[in-house]
Amino acid sequence: MITEYDLFECGDDVTFGSRSTYLMTSAHGSRPIRIQPGANVADRCVLAPGVVVGRNAVLGSGTFAPEGFVAPAGSTWIGQDGREAPIELEAATPRRVEAETLRPYGRAMYSGEASYRVWPLAAHMVFNVSWAVLCALYRSAPMTAALLLTRAALAEDQMRQILVPTIVGDWREAVLRDVAAEPFTPAEDAVRGGDDPTIAYGTTLLLAIALGDWLLLAQIGDGDIVGIRPDGTATLPVPGDPQLDGRHTTSLCTVRAEHSFRVAAVDTALSPLLGVLMATDGYGNAQVARDWEDVVSADLAPLIGSMSASWLASQLPEWAQRCASLDGSADDTTIALLLAPGAAAAADGPEAEGTAP
Repeated sequence: MITEYDLFECGDDVTFGSRSTYLMTSAHGSRPIRIQPGANVADRCVLAPGVVVGRNAVLGSGTFAPEGFVAPAGSTWIGQDGREAPIELEAATPRRVEAETLRPYGRAMYSGEASYRVWPLAAHMVFNVSWAVLCALYRSAPMTAALLLTRAALAEDQMRQILVPTIVGDWREAVLRDVAAEPFTPAEDAVRGGDDPTIAYGTTLLLAIALGDWLLLAQIGDGDIVGIRPDGTATLPVPGDPQLDGRHTTSLCTVRAEHSFRVAAVDTALSPLLGVLMATDGYGNAQVARDWEDVVSADLAPLIGSMSASWLASQLPEWAQRCASLDGSADDTTIALLLAPGAAAAADGPEAEGTAP
């Protein structure tokens, strides 16, 4: 846990354990903590204000580093045992001090020297954010019980009180961890001009959760969530946002972002849907019709009923590409199609030439 990111300095190729705490402020004032390249801070360590961990130095599990403590480059320390400083296990040697800071993980991740496939950094971030969302859903178990016993109004209230704040908090923590691991360059800082660091990561979000007969929807920012009824008409269950004027959008990086979320809970037992189309604004801006949601829904309803799910999935990239092209909106476009169970034809059902809705 890092309490004050602006007082935390971290070099390259540093290894961190879990459940460690970094305290930059005490009764004596605030001082930065500096972790130099190649250092290793293991599990359950506590670092007080002013601590410096030198190049290739190691703080073993459970180390308490008091205020102003300096671990010389290449040294190894552990515990504290009531002393004024941790216990020194190994003194620094020239070989350890001058050793390369890039570890096998770094060589695999950044230099591409691994003999196996390594996920790029963007994939790591997508996985971490997805895992955070799944954890938020798990911690929202009381909401699950509420959905089984109450109507949509209470479900939406639970989403606002539990799910949305958890998503916003986990997203912000993930961004700040990434900034701490890879700080902005001086050129980037000059452009930022002192903005909150999360602004550079600002993103909109469209979320759909299928839970039994319930469909939980949440959105912040622009984009569209369109419900496709069996008769081919469209429904827009998520309320609009007057803040979205075509030039500005709300985002996860905005102040009090949880208050900008719009949510909806749909009982599909009462309001049947074939599926839900979710798309960034590049998709809607590429449509010719003013009320394009009804047109697209009318196109998709017969396709969902006659084509297999695999065929529909194969068409999404082409639809997105056409909308993002110069003949469309010339804007980045992401599309997701959530189908109701049994709505699409069987896997071995008919396949046909498709058109881009």
